[in-house]
Amino acid sequence: MALQELYAKPARPKEAYLLNCPFCGEPPTKVKEPHQVTVACKSPSCSVHPHVSATDEQEAAMMWNRRL
Repeated sequence: MALQELYAKPARPKEAYLLNCPFCGEPPTKVKEPHQVTVACKSPSCSVHPHVSATDEQEAAMMWNRRL
């Protein structure tokens, strides 16, 4: 194994892709806390202000992007 491989920084996981708010079309805000990630629409023009919370970023993104 080469020295560069031993000291290489680990790859960061890709940031989750978030769809725009289904009610106003604005991009959502993501808030990371120690044990929770919240995705919400905080746009002043949004009358609904939807939000979802999960224990990790991928799960929060999956919940936010789910459209029924």
